[in-house]
Amino acid sequence: GSHAGVQQLGCAALRNLAFNDNNKAQIAAEGGIAAVLAAMGAHGSNAGVQEKGCGALWELAFNDNNKAQIAAEGGIAAVLAAMGAHGSHAG
Repeated sequence: GSHAGVQQLGCAALRNLAFNDNNKAQIAAEGGIAAVLAAMGAHGSNAGVQEKGCGALWELAFNDNNKAQIAAEGGIAAVLAAMGAHGSHAG
């Protein structure tokens, strides 16, 4: 899973799927949070992956259980790293 374009679209797809409340829990249960964080970690210099990854985490975090899981899996650090690396990116 090292192709940035695939990772970017995967994060975007998960975000769109997560607009459904039931899907939020299923995405987390099936490893979606870890997958988003892995994409962000592997492609820290790619603004598109970071943007879509943050968007997916944003939508997934509307579920309280997911909030805790995102934090436990390093999501806060990932979002802060993305913001730091792409502070001039207006997307």
